[in-house]
Amino acid sequence: MAIIRFLLVFIILGINILASNKELSTIKDLQGFVLENTAINNRKIEKKYNIQLIIPNLLKKEMVFPEMNKGEIYLYKDGKRYVYLPIFNEVSEDRSDSDTNNFLNIMNYIIKETKENKEFRKNYYEGKIKKLSLKDNIIVNLLEYKSIESYLLPTKIDVYSGKEKMGTLIFSNIKINQNLKEDDFKITDGNN
Repeated sequence: MAIIRFLLVFIILGINILASNKELSTIKDLQGFVLENTAINNRKIEKKYNIQLIIPNLLKKEMVFPEMNKGEIYLYKDGKRYVYLPIFNEVSEDRSDSDTNNFLNIMNYIIKETKENKEFRKNYYEGKIKKLSLKDNIIVNLLEYKSIESYLLPTKIDVYSGKEKMGTLIFSNIKINQNLKEDDFKITDGNN
């Protein structure tokens, strides 16, 4: 009898945990802080930046560390990248390559799969999805999940291009659905 009660409590708790997660497809915008660790030629490089994201195609990244990059702003919009370099007080534009806006691609992929793929959805909300294969041979290992404002989100990931590790991203201070507007994503140089 005690085993049956234990199993019932376990099943009810499991259902409540799954039911308590909000649907990722209801995320309209997101902002937070990112600690990025990479290694180039066996040299460890650490970057820190704030991100703002409007699903599905707008991402702004503002550098806070290292000091020499502080204030740089990277805006990814509609397949283009805009870069503000405060040292030159100018904004440049170029085509955005797929690896520069990985976070946007990862969020869009997870949201799409949880909405359209029943098995992925079930496994994701149980924390069983540990690896994603994206376009252009990008592999993402989901190392940690956290419930943030009742949304289950990856908060630590490793990103690979093929077998080469590009870096580890750790997310914190995440806020969801803050009513960000496209106007919040404008970057201009001192001349505009």
